[in-house]
Amino acid sequence: MLIDTVQPVELRDFSNIEPDKEVDKMAKQFETISPFQLLIQLSSGVEPAESDIGMIEHLMRKYKLTPGVTNVLIDYVSVTTDMGLPKPYMERLAAHWNRKRIKRVKHAMTVAREEHRQVQRWKTADMSKGKWVDLYLSYSSITQLQKLAEHFGFETHDQTIMYLLNEAYKTHER
Repeated sequence: MLIDTVQPVELRDFSNIEPDKEVDKMAKQFETISPFQLLIQLSSGVEPAESDIGMIEHLMRKYKLTPGVTNVLIDYVSVTTDMGLPKPYMERLAAHWNRKRIKRVKHAMTVAREEHRQVQRWKTADMSKGKWVDLYLSYSSITQLQKLAEHFGFETHDQTIMYLLNEAYKTHER
């Protein structure tokens, strides 16, 4: 099974190097363990659910993810979703990473960090009302956001988001 494989040696960045930074140690671990082993580690030594195993196997096959990249995906999603592995979110990220042709662990980790920063930017504060609003936008929503920015003449997505938040708040107050 694909889920039992490890990152191919030719796609490793740390095969002959002992990393000294924590992030590089993590990258080396992602390169040298299988996604199945990572799932076991994340569940404190308990064998993962068959549904999780099947989903990971499916994502690896369908989106041609390497084992190391799959490990980064599993880790990123479990950390950002309170140890969950929601299939729609994982599938969306796997498709995105496939389109970006990510094959190496370090590249996947960089993209995951960028993804996390983007999500943090979307968690926008409505300072005038003192409320936090979570905006989890799908990739199609980003396209819609770009179209709205052009339509309203905003220069940044932040301006568009703030406009939409204010409009939503006004509608909610009525």
